[in-house]
Amino acid sequence: YADEAVQMHNAGNTSTAADRSAVDAIIKKVNQGGKTSEKYIKEVSSSGIGNLLFTLGFPLVVVLITAGLVILLSRTKDEKGESKLKILLGTKILASFSILIMVVVGLGVYSINSLGTIGDHVEEMAEEVIPISSIVANIQMFQLEQVIALERVFRFAEQEGEHAKKRVKESHEEYLQAGEEVDKHLQKIITILKEVPAMDQEDAIYMAELVNTVNQIEEHSRIFDELGEETVMLLQAGKMNQSHTLEAYVEEAAEKVDKEIEALMLAMEKTIETIGHETEDLEHAASRNQLIFVIVAALFGFISAFFLTKMIVQPIKKAVDFSQVVASGDISKTLDSSGKDEVGLLADALNKMVASLKAMMTSINEGAVQLTDSAAALSGTSTQMSANAEQTSGKAGTVAAAAEEMSVNMSSVAAAAEPPQLMK
Repeated sequence: YADEAVQMHNAGNTSTAADRSAVDAIIKKVNQGGKTSEKYIKEVSSSGIGNLLFTLGFPLVVVLITAGLVILLSRTKDEKGESKLKILLGTKILASFSILIMVVVGLGVYSINSLGTIGDHVEEMAEEVIPISSIVANIQMFQLEQVIALERVFRFAEQEGEHAKKRVKESHEEYLQAGEEVDKHLQKIITILKEVPAMDQEDAIYMAELVNTVNQIEEHSRIFDELGEETVMLLQAGKMNQSHTLEAYVEEAAEKVDKEIEALMLAMEKTIETIGHETEDLEHAASRNQLIFVIVAALFGFISAFFLTKMIVQPIKKAVDFSQVVASGDISKTLDSSGKDEVGLLADALNKMVASLKAMMTSINEGAVQLTDSAAALSGTSTQMSANAEQTSGKAGTVAAAAEEMSVNMSSVAAAAEPPQLMK
């Protein structure tokens, strides 16, 4: 379209070969006057590495702490005083709650990352896309003002009189001011894109492409500015044929800048729409995954509570029933002590207590039998001693009677042996 416009414009004027040669020289000078800018490459911000380290490091720290506590609580000493690892009841409870805590921690880390990602998208829109869109809209406005001012210069330059000269000067100044504003706003876009950190490689590539696009627009805007200024100088010098020939190239440059700015504006609008959809998708995904985490944590909590209750309550109930049986006097039963945790140790201790009671009762029974035998033997001895005592008592009475009889007899003998006394 631009080439056709140039051909139609050249066909409608009376420029000579010298005029066209002079215009070609101007165009060549303008095209060579630009600075060659290298392709911009955006680096990924290191802050994303910190988020990754937090995402991986925090759960890892929780796992290490939990493993350390489990190992610490599992270390017990045997009868010889040697330390051994044994899965005790407290260890099982700690492990179950630790897994539940890790699920909750995982939910928290995921929520933080999800909110962080959503926040990054919102921050990207607030710090990058929305300001750039506003700046591009201003660039479109100033570019339009610049084209209108240049058209006024062209129109008033063909008129004569002081008023026309004054309007040419005013329009020229407006043209220059609008061009400065365009350049200033283009630099603002580049500054924003270079200062805003890129969270990932895709973001870095996108921002680098925007910078390169803005650099291209800036270069084409420079060509438009310089061609317009050259055209104004030709008009002021009275070289109408050359200025008319150059106007077609000015219009071509202006149209190219307009299309590029419009394409940039559409890209910004598309970016806003894309970020909005991505943010909405992230929000839905975060809500869905958080619900899944909550359901998993609840199910694991219920299952852990069920098995822990079964693991603790049933053995303790058996121990209580066993104790009641023993209390009723039946010490013939034993309790299953195959467990290696505290409940198993309790059952083993109760079995040892019953074994001790059995040994004590056996010893008491044996002592009672011996005591019965000793009592029987002592009773026989006592009976014999009583009989002997009665026999000894009888014999003592006989001896006493005999002694008394002997005493009487001796008294009689003594009386008989005494001589009779003479009567006086």
